[in-house]
Amino acid sequence: MTGSDARYTKPWYLATYLEMEWSDYLLSTDVEPSDILRPVQPQFYQRVVGLVTEWLKRYDQAVQRYCDVGGATGRMLYELVNRLPSISEAVLAEPSSQFCAFARQLLFARDRQEYIPIVSNLHDPLYRNVQSWPAPLEPSTRRRVDVYEVSSHQVPRPRGFFDLVTCLNVVDRVSRPLVLLQDLARLTRPRGLLVIASPMDFEVQFTPDEGLWLSDIREGLAEVDWEILETTDCLYEVRPYTRKRIAYDAQVVLARRREPARQ
Repeated sequence: MTGSDARYTKPWYLATYLEMEWSDYLLSTDVEPSDILRPVQPQFYQRVVGLVTEWLKRYDQAVQRYCDVGGATGRMLYELVNRLPSISEAVLAEPSSQFCAFARQLLFARDRQEYIPIVSNLHDPLYRNVQSWPAPLEPSTRRRVDVYEVSSHQVPRPRGFFDLVTCLNVVDRVSRPLVLLQDLARLTRPRGLLVIASPMDFEVQFTPDEGLWLSDIREGLAEVDWEILETTDCLYEVRPYTRKRIAYDAQVVLARRREPARQ
């Protein structure tokens, strides 16, 4: 996500992300399937993590250094670090201070709160007791996980540092999508992998120049140093308030960073 819009500081927006990323832990699931209070489940992140692990095996790719750009409250990083024991260093880069604060609570059990904002309506946010917290990432001398309140171009790591970079549902929420794709290439080592997803739901408030809007992630990747390996679609569901659910078919693309041209 991007922190450029004022809405990201609003409790209702944080509630939307906490629900779609962590509802299976934080919120009660004791509701009927037809109940309007039924929370969105984090199936999108679980599905993408399944794709990542499948693709890594298919392309015989080992991952030690991993970065999630625009990682919100940390569900993608949490799932992948728990799934891949080979990861020795993981970075969550997220420009929203509120999202980073909750990511630290969720990932590391730091200063966990008794109440969280829940999806209700846009003008009168409600709060509810946390049902349960996820088990924190296990501390290990072999593994380092950092959360940074930064944008894609500010990640404090050298060029070509990461074996794997993920960037979910961000490219249609930045003012210059191609610059984001260039930042992702800068972070990824030659022949390293990028998993990028988006519902391609561009809006003027996020990307004012409509000439920069993309209809296919591959269009943008082709203009940067990426080789397209795989593409598929995953259901991505959002609930901005109680009576509104939005279901997207998010495009998910696996790309490989090309080797630099020899002089």
